[in-house]
Amino acid sequence: MKNDQERENRLKEAVRDALSTVCRKDENGVFYEEIYADYRDEINDRTMKEICNDEHPREKFWELLDEWYCDCEWEYADEIIKKVLDEERVAMLSKHLDTNEVRELIREQFYIRYPEKYFLNEDVLVDLIIDTGDRNYDFTSNIIGGHYDASDDSIPEESSLLWLARQQGYKKSELKKTLLYSGDTQSPLLKSIYAETLNCSSHMNALVFLVKMTLEEYFKLREAIDKEKKQNESFYLSQRNGRGYLVLDRNTTCGLYDAWNGAGSILEIKLEKDVRLPFRCIASADHDGCHGYGIREIYGCGSELWSDNAVKRIHPMKKSA
Repeated sequence: MKNDQERENRLKEAVRDALSTVCRKDENGVFYEEIYADYRDEINDRTMKEICNDEHPREKFWELLDEWYCDCEWEYADEIIKKVLDEERVAMLSKHLDTNEVRELIREQFYIRYPEKYFLNEDVLVDLIIDTGDRNYDFTSNIIGGHYDASDDSIPEESSLLWLARQQGYKKSELKKTLLYSGDTQSPLLKSIYAETLNCSSHMNALVFLVKMTLEEYFKLREAIDKEKKQNESFYLSQRNGRGYLVLDRNTTCGLYDAWNGAGSILEIKLEKDVRLPFRCIASADHDGCHGYGIREIYGCGSELWSDNAVKRIHPMKKSA
């Protein structure tokens, strides 16, 4: 028994020596080999929507990676095992042992890494659709100002355009005055809000911010939003208790968008300062086209509308509310 144990220990040592010539070590000192993605490999639009629509998008991504590279993993592992078995010292120590047991011993000492980093750097075109209570009214609370169906000069408290004006430092009375006088103001923001309502072509218009981020950044954002999902289930903004938020650059593309009817406005609201956007005000944050008609489908545009480096900071809620 003692001799058998010593023989196995020598074999393991020989295997590790052989692996050091064919594999790399990770940050924990474990041997691995990485599958390299082909330059033509990419996550297409349909698959990106599949990932984003999943309740656990990061887990879905890993499921897909396993599906794509499972066969390749076996091929890589088999090639490494063959190289180790061909090493002179390993071959000598394993000469009279069961081949399958030796192969299993070798396989236990290394792993195959999927090319997740390659895909985590892919761009996601995220539509941050805002809900400040107006989702409860099918996003009709932005029928104000120049909108063709605005019946008077009132502004519902649930209006996400009102929320935006206040977030940018304006009072309801200032927005109301601007809309009443057809955008006659020195404020670029208020003037652009009037123009946005004037150019609407449907009723169910939600405020949207268009941001471009990597898939890894998207996962972090979704995880931060989902962390306080239960706290933010109410239709009423005042009853949502989540405290996480993100900060958007003032140059972020912003406007009104109707995913349900395939319409919208000109997406040209001019922000005057960075936006502090609480997660409790976000109806959804997913790849374009995940919910109804996508902006690219409606406007016939490419990815140029989505702002690069728009998300300046993501601040998750630390404790449950």
